[in-house]
Amino acid sequence: MSIPLKPLLILGLAGAAVAVWWYGAQPQPVAIRLQPVLIGAVEAVVANTRAGTVNACRRARLAPGAGGQIARLMVKEGDRVRGGQLLLELWNQDLRARATLAEREAEADAARARAICLNADNAHGRRTASAGFRSGTWPPRRNARA
Repeated sequence: MSIPLKPLLILGLAGAAVAVWWYGAQPQPVAIRLQPVLIGAVEAVVANTRAGTVNACRRARLAPGAGGQIARLMVKEGDRVRGGQLLLELWNQDLRARATLAEREAEADAARARAICLNADNAHGRRTASAGFRSGTWPPRRNARA
């Protein structure tokens, strides 16, 4: 049995083309320069070859949930900050006043509700006493002699 030569030749050329493409797609190695190790002060051996400013790779865009005027700024440009650290405080005296007013109104409403309950209890007590009921007795006893 003979193996067809033409399909094998086409398959071999396709494989060679894929190998050339793959080799060409690989990144070229970075050229490096070797420096012999010397004993001495590091400052004398290492030279600064780049002059300029170093910029941060990551920047944070800050946007507070509510707008307003800045009352206090806790950090300056260039300061290191930690997660959760307070950076600024917005002016919020009007919000504090509204919150205090709401608390006071809630306390006043609770006092009014207690007063209404006490008045109702007192009115109920007067009504039951005039009907001949005494507290803790059931059925009610009238002023009657048996």
